[in-house]
Amino acid sequence: MTWIYGSAIAVAVALFAGCDPVGVSETEEAPPPVELDDVSDTLEIAWCERIVEECRCGVGTPYQSMTDCRADVTQWIDRMTLGTFDAACMGSFVAQLDELGCEPLRDGLRACDLNNGPQSEGDPCMKNTRWSSECGIGLVCNASFECVREGSPVTAGEAESCSEHECEQGLECGADRRCLRVVGLGEECTGHVCEDGMECVLEPGTTDGRARCMALTANGQPCMGFRECASGYCPNGFCAPLPVVGESCEISGSCADDYECSFGRCVEPGPAVCDLDLPN
Repeated sequence: MTWIYGSAIAVAVALFAGCDPVGVSETEEAPPPVELDDVSDTLEIAWCERIVEECRCGVGTPYQSMTDCRADVTQWIDRMTLGTFDAACMGSFVAQLDELGCEPLRDGLRACDLNNGPQSEGDPCMKNTRWSSECGIGLVCNASFECVREGSPVTAGEAESCSEHECEQGLECGADRRCLRVVGLGEECTGHVCEDGMECVLEPGTTDGRARCMALTANGQPCMGFRECASGYCPNGFCAPLPVVGESCEISGSCADDYECSFGRCVEPGPAVCDLDLPN
């Protein structure tokens, strides 16, 4: 997940597929709304104090002082008044910040439309960012780019965009951010996605670009490249587990689940709020 605000690019860890997002689930009571007039005071505690004082994010984070943070919040509020502000969505965002605290972000934040446009139900729409759309409050922009009632199915079908929506059952989000059909071992995979544990490999001797799903190589077996291995790591001609805390990640550029590669070493991730920016 990446949020863009001003010139800063905020890195949010993990994305939504297959995860239960941090925050209030659909079966729990909704958090209290935060009205626009209360946003400044609320974010001073939930956002500024947490980044600057509680989590001690330090150098390289968005703000070096409470003054910096307050100024950013003020500018952000001005941007939110350009459309129709959703107090319930703001309440959800604050509740997720409170639950997250100074912990790493494992499963992602549940986005909603903080800034809403004028479009009505059935009107065409664009999902401007993860936190705003052209649809009015209570509506969502579905995968067919149409404003529908919140709670209506918003899954994407085959060949539809999955940049903002999950794919229908039997489909997966491909590298081009379109929902593609999932195929199995030995099946042609050009324009499709292979099942987990498989890789789409060009057939030897083909000249038309045809490819089939092949099983990935287990750890300890010979490999020619990272993509051949189930672990995604082929350091010395043999598939191996990804490095863990304290081990070098200069070759892999990544670490085992839940760890981050920092200056060539795998480390425990820091507080997620230190890497986030205000939703745009």
